[in-house]
Amino acid sequence: MLNSLGISHAKRRSYKKAMKCFTDSLKVRKTVLGPHHEECGETLHNMGNCAAKQFDLDKAAECYEKSLIIKRLAFGNKSLSTAKTLHNIGVVNEDLGLLDDSLNYYKDALAVRTILLGKRHIDIAFSLHR
Repeated sequence: MLNSLGISHAKRRSYKKAMKCFTDSLKVRKTVLGPHHEECGETLHNMGNCAAKQFDLDKAAECYEKSLIIKRLAFGNKSLSTAKTLHNIGVVNEDLGLLDDSLNYYKDALAVRTILLGKRHIDIAFSLHR
């Protein structure tokens, strides 16, 4: 519920309230589900989104990297959830001026999406746009 509330606050651009909800949600999820549960990874991803919206790119990168570790443990390298996080790490790295790193993350996200969705899916165009 806290994660959903955080998403709601983020949609309303109340990022401080959203981050508080995500932080509280992560604490509960780690305690109840364990620190490597996929829902912890999703909450960390949401925290990364929220930090990025506040232009705290270092925090966003940190959250996305932690999310990626958990998602890879939970889903492996070939999941759309993992691809989404790879893409967002690419965006943050691009914004930080780490263009080579950014390109590598974009390529990884594109490869996963192509395998799972095929070459003609709209998400492939989205990946190619970046």
